[in-house]
Order: sequence, then structure tokens, then C-alpha cells
Amino acid sequence: LAGRPDNPDRVLAAVFGSGVASSGDRGGVWAMSHAGMTDFSIRSLAVSPSDPSVVYAGTDGKEVYRSLDGGVTWQKRSQGIDASSLYALAVDPSNPDIAYAVTFTPGKTFKTLDGGGTWQTLTPTNAYCIAIDPARPQVIYLGTLSGFMKSVDGGITWNAGAGISKVKSLALIPGNPPTLVAGVQNGTNYLTFFRSNDEGLSWHAAVIGPYSINDLDIKASCQFPDVLYAATDAKGLYRSSDGGATWYAVMEGMYPPAYYLFRSVLPMCGAAPTILAGSAFTGVYQREPSCTQPPGFTNQPSNCTIAPGGTATLSAQATGGASFIYQWFQGVAGDTTNAIWDARSAFFTTPALQTTTSYWVRVSTDCGHTDSQTATVTVQD
Repeated sequence: LAGRPDNPDRVLAAVFGSGVASSGDRGGVWAMSHAGMTDFSIRSLAVSPSDPSVVYAGTDGKEVYRSLDGGVTWQKRSQGIDASSLYALAVDPSNPDIAYAVTFTPGKTFKTLDGGGTWQTLTPTNAYCIAIDPARPQVIYLGTLSGFMKSVDGGITWNAGAGISKVKSLALIPGNPPTLVAGVQNGTNYLTFFRSNDEGLSWHAAVIGPYSINDLDIKASCQFPDVLYAATDAKGLYRSSDGGATWYAVMEGMYPPAYYLFRSVLPMCGAAPTILAGSAFTGVYQREPSCTQPPGFTNQPSNCTIAPGGTATLSAQATGGASFIYQWFQGVAGDTTNAIWDARSAFFTTPALQTTTSYWVRVSTDCGHTDSQTATVTVQD
């Protein structure tokens, strides 16, 4: 799925085996839009941020197509591409003629300076995904089989990161420096999220997230940059409202087999934070959040005193939308180290305590998150 920054109602979808489909009403009605294509095995799409009428499409073969009219008609632009399965495309934020392509068979990375007229091979191999810093177009990030790579000169030279391998998806939250969120495969059918606040020098695993998945697509919200969505191929659609630290399933209205094979997600720009998610079996789902700003509290957990071996029930009440997700933690507010996995409601009853212990709760929606104050349960004879 790919949206146009100049027209939030306009969406393009890669339909494997059928070409490209387009919608002019935020995903409500679709029509095929692939005039000029001869290979309809479309795997990837990328819209130019600086000129949204320019769109690139990559196939399961060795073809790249370019459109100059927003995806209505297409021209083949594949000279120099000598590998198949174009898994990912990215366009330079300031120049629609500069684009990057990542292929799977064999794993190669390509760059064009002339709108796809010719492509040159770059050094990195076995890449899965690519991201470009919108504030610094020469800074490129790659997720590869061996880990993470970064270039500060438009792909001429590369430096390898450390701490993660098999990076299957990358999302960038703009900032100085930007925050990177990676989907990392740690073993067969096991993939989790990692986050870096220093451009890949160090990575920290998400506290809570999906498991037993092979592939995913991560995208950040236009309106609320700390809100991310992940389409997974085994566990459905997930959302993080805190920049990738914690993740939760958001699948209201979906039904099997949609849970198992999501291929892409698109948080749309514009006034309304609509989210589209593409399933391999059941088409495109649309999510319309009811919130307009991050949640707040009308009631927060408060300190209390109990006898040794006793329990305490803490509560919180959120406001500012619907579909609240509560997550309780042990420790001081903001420290997500000790998440209490099964404590996801407005009420939390502690285990039997022998020592004084502190707790807090994070409330999240499609518009962000809010942390409560710390509540200390004092144990006193």
C-alpha cells in the first residue's frame, strides 16, 4: 500500500498477479490502474515525497515500472536490474529521479539517478528493507540478512551496525537523531521488534510484541509520529503508541484468515488518522480511530498501605477516545522494564506482597499514549 502526501484520499495497492489498484476515497472503492505493465507480479510500491505524481513499482521478476501521472500509466524502467523479487523501493525525499531498490534473488541493492533509466549496483547484499532520512536524503538505512547498515553519502559507502541480524522491516520516526524501529527475525518463525535512538549504534528489544511471525511491514503515523503499525504474516495487525517500546494487537472487525497473512499497512496522512491494512486473503481493511489527541486520565492509581502478605487493587480511568489499551508495570512511571503481561485493564490487583512495591500504568490509543503517576503500595505491620 502507498499513499500520496498531496492527496490523502488517493491510495495505491500492489496486487500480486494483477498489477496495481488505485482508490480515490481512502480505500473504499478500488479499480485496476496498470496501463503499460506487462508483468503484473507487483511486490513493492514507492511514491516520491517531493513529486507525488512520480511512482515506482517493483515486480517479482526483474522489472521496475515508473509512473509520471500518479499511477495511472506506467513505463518500464529496468535497465541494470539483474536480480529478481524487488522486495522494497524507496525514493529520495528531495529528488524524484533518485530511487533505491532491494531485491531478494539474489539479494542486491540498486540505485538510479535518472528516474530508473539506468540502475547501478551498490555494495550491500542480502537486504530486505530500506529507509531514507527525510531531513538528510543522503542518509540511507538498510535491513539485511547480516543486520543493519547505514550510509551517509547516498549509498557510496556503508557502515555496519551491531546487536541485531536478519532485519526484515524498518520504520523511521523523524527527529534529531531519528528513531529507528526494526522487525528482527531471531530464529525460525520468531520475529520481534527492536528500537534504536542512536541511528543503529545500539538496539533495545520491545518489552511486549507479537511472536511466531516471519515477515512484517512497519509504518509510522503521519499525525502522531510515536504511533506505529505493523502488519504481520501470522498474528494480524499490531500497534505501538510509544515509539516501538510496547506492541498490542488491534484487530477489531477482522476475521480469519485475515489474522494470519497481512502484507502491508498504511497510516494515511490528512486530517483523519485512517489506517489501511492489506491482507493476502481478504483484501484491504480500514480502521477509523475515534481519537484526535493522546489520551489523558480522569483517575490515576494512588498510594496505599497494606499488611504483609496482603494485596492491593489499583485503578485508573482514561479519557480522550476509545479502544484504550491499559498496560501495568512494576517500578516507577516511565520504566517499561518490568511489564506485567496479563495486567491490561483499568484495574490491577497486586500479588501478595511482603515488601513495599511501586506500580504504574500506561494507556495507549491510535493517537498516542499517557503514563500515570507512580503508585506505591507500602507494606507495613
